[in-house]
Amino acid sequence: MAAYKKLLYVGNLDESITKEILQSVFIPFGDIVQVKLVMDEKTQKHKGYGFVEFEEAEDAKAAILNMNFAELNGNPMTINFATAMHSAQEYNSGVWNLEDTFKAQHETLEQFEKAQDDSNQTNLFHLSEDATIQELDGIPPNKKQKL
Repeated sequence: MAAYKKLLYVGNLDESITKEILQSVFIPFGDIVQVKLVMDEKTQKHKGYGFVEFEEAEDAKAAILNMNFAELNGNPMTINFATAMHSAQEYNSGVWNLEDTFKAQHETLEQFEKAQDDSNQTNLFHLSEDATIQELDGIPPNKKQKL
C-alpha cells in the first residue's frame, strides 16, 4: 500500500472551534501528535483553518475518508493532506519569469545551477510525506522535493 502523509489541512472551521475541540473530533481515528489553528495576529482569533498531525499515516487517511465535508458547529469541514503554499509572487508572475523566481530562491548561482541540473522541471515544491506542523512555518530545504 502506498505511503500517505500524516499531516492534514482542516478548513472551513467555525470561529468557536478550539484546538481542544478539533483534537476531540479527530482522536477517534488515531494518536495525534499535534493540533494547530492558524491565528490572525491582529484579532487573535483563528483564520478558519488549521492542521492535525497524526502518528500514523493510515490514521490520517481514515480521518479524511470519514470526516471530509462532515459538519462541525454548522460548517462542513474541508479536509485534505497538507501541502506547501507558494508565494503570490510565484503565481502572479508569467511563465517567462519562472527562472528569475527560481534563482531568487537559491542563495548562490551554484545552487541554482545544481538544482537545474538535477531536474529540468519547474520550481514547484511539495512537502515530503514525513513533514510535520513545525515545518509549515519554514520548510527546510531537505524536505522540499521536485514535483
